[in-house]
Amino acid sequence: MRKQLFFITLLTATSLFSFAQTGRQVSGQLTDSSGNPVQNASVKLFFLNSTDTLKTTSSNEGRFAFKQVRSGNFSLLVSSIGYMNFEQRFSFEGNTRNINIPAISLKPDYKTLQEVVISTPPIQVKEDTVEYKADSFRVKPNSMVEDMLKKMPGISVDKNGDVTAQGKKVSRVKVNGKDFFGGDVKTATRELPADIIDKVQVIDDYGDQANISGIKDGEPEKIINLQLKKDKNKGVFGRATLGYGTEERYQASVNVNYFNNNKQLSVLGNTNNANNNLFNFGNSGGQSGGGGMGRVMAQVGNASGGSNISSMLSSGDMGFLQGNSGGNDGITTTHSIGTNFRNDFEKAKGSIYGSYSFSRRINEGFRNVGQQNVFEGNTFLNDQK
Repeated sequence: MRKQLFFITLLTATSLFSFAQTGRQVSGQLTDSSGNPVQNASVKLFFLNSTDTLKTTSSNEGRFAFKQVRSGNFSLLVSSIGYMNFEQRFSFEGNTRNINIPAISLKPDYKTLQEVVISTPPIQVKEDTVEYKADSFRVKPNSMVEDMLKKMPGISVDKNGDVTAQGKKVSRVKVNGKDFFGGDVKTATRELPADIIDKVQVIDDYGDQANISGIKDGEPEKIINLQLKKDKNKGVFGRATLGYGTEERYQASVNVNYFNNNKQLSVLGNTNNANNNLFNFGNSGGQSGGGGMGRVMAQVGNASGGSNISSMLSSGDMGFLQGNSGGNDGITTTHSIGTNFRNDFEKAKGSIYGSYSFSRRINEGFRNVGQQNVFEGNTFLNDQK
């Protein structure tokens, strides 16, 4: 009986010694949220209350295994690029030789990058065009295009409203590539608000024929194209002003614009006795009289520019009646009204556009002339009014 007890005790001790030498095996598998295996992930096993650490990496099938794990109490730490770290504590009782960890699903790690701001340079040079980004040149609220042009390098505006770009006088102004009031510079720059403009393009224009053929010949015309903001190219906007001063001076104006992508309609009106002209068409320099000028055009053609036929439907130019005037001297009372319209037909690949303005100007001047002539002791006085 004693011998049997001895052999049982010896056999148990031998088994315990053998288990202590080999230990447990811990294995498992790593997958992503879609169930695909995660390979080459770092897997670490930590023993509780110990600094000992076992390390391995997952296989192509996402599997990992640790051998000779001496304790059933441990923690696993899994890390991989593109996934959040996984950490969990495990505890297994008894003498289980093979421990199979349930599949571990790693969650993707989304990191928010810092805001990337892509800005457009305020000035760009493109062959025959110098382009200004309007928002880069700050102006006061309710400012007009003329105020914005004065802040742009290479562009100057004199007291009379004449615009010069790169040392050459600007002869026409367009809106979205189309003539606005016949291209009249002052009407566009003084009547359109600055906050609707996206880009200001200063263009060396060699004419319509050069645009079609690509052959540039002769001296180019300096023009400005005002590119409207997309959100401002649809809607109704305008302004009205009223002023009264000493010497019974007054000025009143109204400006209403309707833009709807391919459709444009503008109506301008002004009355004053402060020597201000709303339109520059056929400027008579303040002479008395009145007159009107209008033009209606229809254009049809290929959108690609292959053919272009332009025909005058009607035109009138009554000029301005000449009267006895002292040029720009005196006080000029002006009453003006004008309209500009355009409608581009997308399906018909054509357009109809035109403008009409009417102005009546009355100039009043007073002149006093005193002259004294001395001849052989005699004096002659001459007074003129």
